[in-house]
Amino acid sequence: MKEPYLLALDLGTSSIGYTVFSLDENNQPIDLLDIGVRIFSDGRDPKTKEPLAVSRRVARGIRRTRDRGQNRVRRLVKELIEFGLLPANQESRKAVFDRICPYQARYDCVNKVVDKETLARAIFHIGRRRGFKSNRLAGESEESDYKNKIRALREKLEGKTLGEYLYHKLAANHTLAKAKKPIEQQVIRFRNGETDFYADRQMY
Repeated sequence: MKEPYLLALDLGTSSIGYTVFSLDENNQPIDLLDIGVRIFSDGRDPKTKEPLAVSRRVARGIRRTRDRGQNRVRRLVKELIEFGLLPANQESRKAVFDRICPYQARYDCVNKVVDKETLARAIFHIGRRRGFKSNRLAGESEESDYKNKIRALREKLEGKTLGEYLYHKLAANHTLAKAKKPIEQQVIRFRNGETDFYADRQMY
């Protein structure tokens, strides 16, 4: 359009209305050139009516949690290397981690003098698994379930550290199952619903 015009918009949550006026030499409307509306999705799931931003926010939160965990591990490894507890070479570090059972390392660190690699393996393992800490966003029933499992585990520890308790549990399971994997490749996971106890951050 070569002649001057005025575009007026009406912005809604699921539509945009528009009107186009032609203008005279004083920029005053003199004629209606076009009028209409464009309707689009309101940003909700058509079935559940839940805003689409919810799923994006959840995915973003998962990515942030993952990234924070990975950055924490990288910082910990850097510190362990600077203190001379771990080799700087990645392949050498992997060999240390593959050779030393983290649960046995945590047990040995409590009960006897250990070498620097065993100490580093124990510290790294604790740094990876920090335990549950309430964020006050969980529902009361869910948080109460966590606390009941934490209380049950604290009673089972009977004065032992969490690392000692997990090592005894792992060794017993390894012996009973006659596992094909060596004990240093065995793992224990605290997952809600799969175990009758849960560890909090203070235990670590």
